[in-house]
Amino acid sequence: MALKKIKISELPLADTVKGLYTIGVDALNRSVKVSLEFVKKAADKADAAADKAQKAAEQDVYLSETEYENLAIKDREKTYFTYEDEEG
Repeated sequence: MALKKIKISELPLADTVKGLYTIGVDALNRSVKVSLEFVKKAADKADAAADKAQKAAEQDVYLSETEYENLAIKDREKTYFTYEDEEG
């Protein structure tokens, strides 16, 4: 029995990435498959980390007086809170 050829454009569209895989090569140039669900989870974690970093960058800054004085550039959009340096 001959194989029936189907064009990719004729395949039904998936409505989720669960259970889907793609192929590629790893850092050692070996053929591998990867779950698209794994890729999505990694991308979601990267987005969350970027959001967390952005929020941290927008927060107020707490520095010792010396650290504040030694800042090369002071961001006028930030509020800097300083505390006295500890002696000793």
